[in-house]
Amino acid sequence: MISIKSIQDAGGEPDVVEFMTDGSMFSRNGCFYISYKESELTGMEGTTTVLKLDETPALTLTRKGTVSSEIVFRKDVRNLSAVRMAEGSLTIGVHTFALNSDLRPEGGSIRLGYTVEYDSEVAATHSLEVCVREKTGGTEYEIPECE
Repeated sequence: MISIKSIQDAGGEPDVVEFMTDGSMFSRNGCFYISYKESELTGMEGTTTVLKLDETPALTLTRKGTVSSEIVFRKDVRNLSAVRMAEGSLTIGVHTFALNSDLRPEGGSIRLGYTVEYDSEVAATHSLEVCVREKTGGTEYEIPECE
């Protein structure tokens, strides 16, 4: 079970999206991979998201489907990334100011803080928290707090 909390602050009231979804996590060659399907809630239904956390540490977010992108997050580094949507494509700058993880084979979390730039101007500050826990029986879930 994957819980995701995203906060976007563009200078007004922060936009908070929090949800749980089924997905998978595995490790290979020193990297952790988390994969899940986006939903109508995120506005990216038909898109699969894969997060890859490597040992440097860097987090690569890859989306394929109705939205396509690959964004690399490295603490204190600014990267440019192309994002393709049905409406068209755009290039964004991403500056990562926080990247922490306690992922292990049985689960854990990733915490990410970054700014997004359009035309070299900061448009919003984002925080993202992804928690992975083993799915237990039952059909109703509470969103777990990351430890």
